[in-house]
Amino acid sequence: MSIQTHFDKFHAKIKLGRQDDAYKKARERDNSITDAVKLSFSDAGYPVIADFIQGSLGTSTSIVPISGDYDIDRALVIDGESAPQNPVDPKKEALGVLEKRGFKNAKIKRPCVTADYASENLHIDFPVYKKSGGQHYLAVGKKNSDENNREWSAADPRGLIDWVNDSSVHGDSASTKHNQFQRLVRYLKRWRDHQFSENVARKVHSIGCNSHTDTARSLPTAYRYDIVESRNLRLVGMCEQSPGSLEAIALHES
Repeated sequence: MSIQTHFDKFHAKIKLGRQDDAYKKARERDNSITDAVKLSFSDAGYPVIADFIQGSLGTSTSIVPISGDYDIDRALVIDGESAPQNPVDPKKEALGVLEKRGFKNAKIKRPCVTADYASENLHIDFPVYKKSGGQHYLAVGKKNSDENNREWSAADPRGLIDWVNDSSVHGDSASTKHNQFQRLVRYLKRWRDHQFSENVARKVHSIGCNSHTDTARSLPTAYRYDIVESRNLRLVGMCEQSPGSLEAIALHES
């Protein structure tokens, strides 16, 4: 069996999509909770005008977690004209919904509202934005932040997703090259999760994996072999002949 065949099997095993069976419970919880938060926002006078998936699921680079802990990263957007002056107010609405539903560790962090599902390995993040014209503004602030420590901060969440998902830079080989880019990002994430403890791995942010692997998109043609591309990207430690290398992990898990 060729090394690329092992990599293909490895990728099929670790990749995760929102519609996959492995994500079914998380998807159902997401839909239910999002509907409840939308209703709460509407009752408070600032209905949600848009919502979308952020993070790895939004860029089709998610992997099946080794820990079994699944994430929901759901952005909520309210209209700038109906948005309250205090950006923490809608976050308190979201927090109230999560607390009523019995979530653990529900809290308002500066960039989002976060909580853990009580009976399942499921973590949820709700960033809240307002939109004025074509500009998004992120609700920044903790539950008790004063006016000097809270704000509607200009952001471009859609732009980030579009940048990662853009395959047009590949020209004639767009589909092939972008598929390989997504595979390489997933490999890097899996290698990270193998190499580091959970507390350390969460500090190696997925956007960093995307950004580093984006180097591949500047190369003129797509390589057939993922291991060759990984070496060209100089993913230090991943491609050395050692038990912790990417190649060793792929062979073991495929």
